[in-house]
Amino acid sequence: MLLNNIREDKELTGIKIRKEEYKIRAFADDMICIIENPLENIQNWLKKIEEFGKVSGLKINKNKTMIMTKNISRKRQEELESMIGIKVTNKIKYLGIVITPKNAQLLKNNYEEKWREIKKDMESWKQLNLSLLGRISTVKMVVLPKILFLFQTIPIIRNYQIFKKWNSDISKFIWAGKKARIKFLNLIDEKKRGGLGLPDLRSYYEACGLSWIKDWSNLNKIKILTLEGFDLRCGWHAYMWYEKRKVEKNFGNNFIRSALIKIWENYKARFYQKTPLWISPIEAAQRTELRWDEWPTYKDVLKKQNGEYILRTQEEARIMLLMLVAILFLTTFS
Repeated sequence: MLLNNIREDKELTGIKIRKEEYKIRAFADDMICIIENPLENIQNWLKKIEEFGKVSGLKINKNKTMIMTKNISRKRQEELESMIGIKVTNKIKYLGIVITPKNAQLLKNNYEEKWREIKKDMESWKQLNLSLLGRISTVKMVVLPKILFLFQTIPIIRNYQIFKKWNSDISKFIWAGKKARIKFLNLIDEKKRGGLGLPDLRSYYEACGLSWIKDWSNLNKIKILTLEGFDLRCGWHAYMWYEKRKVEKNFGNNFIRSALIKIWENYKARFYQKTPLWISPIEAAQRTELRWDEWPTYKDVLKKQNGEYILRTQEEARIMLLMLVAILFLTTFS
């Protein structure tokens, strides 16, 4: 009820990007509010939450609540702190992820800190009387899940040297600090091919990154894609397939986009020998002008005849376009 009331309240403003507004994110009892002009508007937000508290019996725990600001001077941060009694900090932890005002700090505050914890654990586990397979199982059950969560939520690794360092630390744990007797490449190979099934962290990272890239290709998660591509002048398919990023350098300035496109470049040729049917040339070229939510793809404008793909006739294309416009109309006014 509280979340719906906040989303529907026009006086509580968040961040607006094109047709989308981002106000609030919540999971269980953890909640993040995205507030525009906090000095002017935060009292309205607190009032809304307090009204809900009078009915539900719940209230904000100010000792556990923090504010992280962006583009606000230190003086105004102090004003905000004294006005509402909530501490302003330079980073917050939400659902296991440390969020910082600058993307450049995410790697240090998440991956490097997490690996420091993992390395400390592996140092203490060295003393345990574990077999080789037992140590590999430990990496699978304890180390992998911790780092896999970061791979899934913030795939921002651009320099792959970090994987070599991690593999070196894992190898020292596997062999209890002694000289390795089996090549690391054989350790991470599948058991059916004679390997030992040690997790290859780089492969897991790239698999998680490809799941994000899948969203760029199918264009279904509009709200997320609008946020991720807030500053893009073309559609996602222009950067995935038509190499628009080489012209528009701004694409690579984003930490997540630049890391993901690096993964895509490594795998694109393996997945698609030819131009894939999921590409939408109109979305790639005209997204910012047309503002559509549904885009015709090559699969929609081509048909297979005698084993070859040919363009649909003008009449077939016109019918398909009318159907698309009707869908957009119903989506907009429903």
